[in-house]
Amino acid sequence: MKYLRIISGIFLLAIIFFSWGFITVEYKAFPWSLLNPIRDEILAFVRGGEANKKSIGEKLANDAGLRPERLLVDLTKNDKREYASLVIDGLRKRRELPLIYINGEHGFPPGYLLLWGSFDFKNHLHGAILLNWKGEVLHSWMPEEKPFVDEITAYNKMLADKIEKIGYQEAKGRFPHGLAVFPDGSIIFNDGDHGNGMQKIDI
Repeated sequence: MKYLRIISGIFLLAIIFFSWGFITVEYKAFPWSLLNPIRDEILAFVRGGEANKKSIGEKLANDAGLRPERLLVDLTKNDKREYASLVIDGLRKRRELPLIYINGEHGFPPGYLLLWGSFDFKNHLHGAILLNWKGEVLHSWMPEEKPFVDEITAYNKMLADKIEKIGYQEAKGRFPHGLAVFPDGSIIFNDGDHGNGMQKIDI
């Protein structure tokens, strides 16, 4: 009898919440006025996108800053290759070290290789590293965003109209792509999807 009461109570609550949800959407009742402005954001969060097919738990962990999950693609390993961990100074310990494959004794072709991506540095999710033909890390570039975040904040305070204000998307929600290296060793990169900005970093 005790369990029957518990099950009945849960069933009754389910009916109440279902009915409330139906009335909210159909008749624009409370809390429609609160949910409607953020409806698109809620749907985007739940559905994700082509480059953001993650579980709700992974999205929550990412947005809470526990570990990067969004906009990352898992590596499909080739069983015939031997991968080595890429040791890079300044990485957080929230994920496994990046993996690298070097073609036998020959390494890379003569020259250098520049990699740009989500390495999860301590001060920024993204960054770039320079490798030599042996696969050794020679240099790394990490964005420092505080100066221009302060500029954005100061600029937005001067504007009365919210529509004209500049939006800022934190790194954990961006999908950057596009990178160019200058002769002086500086790099410029595109924040990519959701970032809508460009940054230049000196050597």
